[in-house]
Amino acid sequence: MSVTLHTTIGDVKIELYCEQAPKTCENFLALCASDYYNGCTFHRNIKDFMVQTGDPTNTGKGGQSIWGQPFADELVPDLKSQFFITYAKQPHLDLKYTIFGRVIDGFDALDELEVIKVDAKYRPVVEQSETVSKLDKFANYQKQYEEFYEEMTDEERIEEKELNAEEAMLRARQEREEKRLKMMEELKIDSVEDIINLLSKERARDFVVLEVGDAGPGPIEYIMVCCAFNARHAAVIVEALRLAFKYNDNKPIQKTSARKNFGWFQLEFDNVQVHVIDEEVRDKYDLEGLWGCVEETFESADLPSIPPPANPKTTANSGESPAYPRWITNDNYQYLQFAKYFGADVFMLEHRCFGFSRPYPDMSVEHLRVCTMEQALADVNSFISTMNPKYKFNNPKWITFGGSYSGTLSAMFRLLYPTSTVGAVASSAPLLWTFDFFQYAQVMQDVLNQTDPKCADAVGQAFKNMQDMSLSNGGRDQLNTIFNVQPPFKADDVIQRDIDNFFSNLIGTFQGVIQYTYDGRVNILNNGAQNDPFDNDYANMIKYLRNITFDDENGGDGAANRGWMWLSCNQLGVLQTTNQGRNIFQQTITLNYFIDMCTDVFDSTINIKTMRDNNDMVLDKYGGNARYKGTSVVLPNGSFDPWHVLGSNVSDTANGVTPIMIHGAAHCSDMYPSYDNEPCGLADARTVIKRQIARFLGQS
Repeated sequence: MSVTLHTTIGDVKIELYCEQAPKTCENFLALCASDYYNGCTFHRNIKDFMVQTGDPTNTGKGGQSIWGQPFADELVPDLKSQFFITYAKQPHLDLKYTIFGRVIDGFDALDELEVIKVDAKYRPVVEQSETVSKLDKFANYQKQYEEFYEEMTDEERIEEKELNAEEAMLRARQEREEKRLKMMEELKIDSVEDIINLLSKERARDFVVLEVGDAGPGPIEYIMVCCAFNARHAAVIVEALRLAFKYNDNKPIQKTSARKNFGWFQLEFDNVQVHVIDEEVRDKYDLEGLWGCVEETFESADLPSIPPPANPKTTANSGESPAYPRWITNDNYQYLQFAKYFGADVFMLEHRCFGFSRPYPDMSVEHLRVCTMEQALADVNSFISTMNPKYKFNNPKWITFGGSYSGTLSAMFRLLYPTSTVGAVASSAPLLWTFDFFQYAQVMQDVLNQTDPKCADAVGQAFKNMQDMSLSNGGRDQLNTIFNVQPPFKADDVIQRDIDNFFSNLIGTFQGVIQYTYDGRVNILNNGAQNDPFDNDYANMIKYLRNITFDDENGGDGAANRGWMWLSCNQLGVLQTTNQGRNIFQQTITLNYFIDMCTDVFDSTINIKTMRDNNDMVLDKYGGNARYKGTSVVLPNGSFDPWHVLGSNVSDTANGVTPIMIHGAAHCSDMYPSYDNEPCGLADARTVIKRQIARFLGQS
């Protein structure tokens, strides 16, 4: 038995499991037949996880069953009208929700739905609605059909299934062909040039470079895709190339596909994968700028000259750490190189509560309530307003610099105080402060897969084994021995929090290595003793973070740790879990682990409700990464940096917003000194940043 969802981006056909979940299917079919779902939107859409609908209020909080109340059995007792479709296997949901069907057709519509832009609460920016209006001929006669089916012989059942399958395949082929012809007609794609023109029109930051042999269209040698693009673009490209080119002795290409791989689409033609990123191809097509998502490369001569009266001033915010002297004295850092080039004065600001700069003598919860992102931005504005008359600056042109959280401050300062500065550079700046940052683990998996799939497989198997071991006394004893866990797991007093803390500390090692592109890995390997203790003392960690005085002996860094913990718990979220979506680190770090930690470090007023409410206010106020409205900002990100998924890749040329994605680069990589064998896009990214700074300073 099947139901077809008619959506604005295509139909999705669902086969129902009426035998396995009769009550749920009865409820679902009756709601469909009564047009209950007509006009419902997809109110929650999480990439690599699931899409949810079925609430006629379109809030995610409404809907009711046909009985007007919850109904029992089938695993969960509170089923109403809502349902969701998963985009991939989600083993952590097994036996937690009733599975009452599976998608059997319309996967292309789901692929397109999965990549639709969403807001900070995972609602599609352009709402996609679904209308369930087509049921098969037995939908309203479920009981009668089941009785009829029971009376059929095995041979009759097999024959009917084969007939239905053949008819379904024929319909699917016809529908795909109709969609293909309609798409090609709408987009008018006849050549490679048409593809490139389309990409430039739909999104200027998408580029395709092709090598089709010296004799023109013929055997495909190379295809290179630079910058992420969406499923619609991928479908257009593979179809156009299938029609335009030939492969293997001029035989037409029969099979094409496009699959997501580390935020990029890897195209396949017949059995040949053609995703090429080697140095020879980059050199041949002069891809240094393109690889860094820049349309052209720039030399210093291209930079407009800045006369002395421009009077540039720059500020750098220390963000979630004390204002260490090296950040202002080591002129090898790129922002200091820029300041030297433009002859700018430089000021370093220490963020309140993240070092020795504290509004109050202690960091109690009462006093921490003035430590917010809004207050930090107001501090920057107050500083600039104070410096101008103090040093008698005449028509100064301020530019803010920041990386990571301080990059966020740099970008948001342009949003809230646009007249105080002429521009900003916001490196690796999260603009979407999501509460549950499960995507962090997914990016780590992607990075390991891209650098060495065997490594990713080994890590995944290791974490699976360790998670299995953590479930038994004998397994935990093995973990104690292997890692020298201190304090060790106790057989007679096992606390889930200690297991969560163990995995959090273990994954933290991978986080530090991957986020900064393997910095320090040799040091870790060479300087660690064979049986060094593995610290798993949750109580001692909480005791350290509960210190509200932070005297001179353990001052700045400790204050910064408590300050960052406060800001994460009270406003920003970004709690790095692993229990949503697929990842090789398994479902080892839960959201509850971080929520309990926030309550333990501060007090009971910091709980799940206040944390979510405050995080929602941040998202509502600042808009997230897809709706950023600042002006004159450069937003560099590294593709190996897990934080890049919270940054912005939306180019707004009219308002001077320039995102840069640097392939293979790490967190804040554009801020550090250049080095040998660095990712090829870093040099171009720095040049573009310099050019944009020149433009900012040239503005009145």
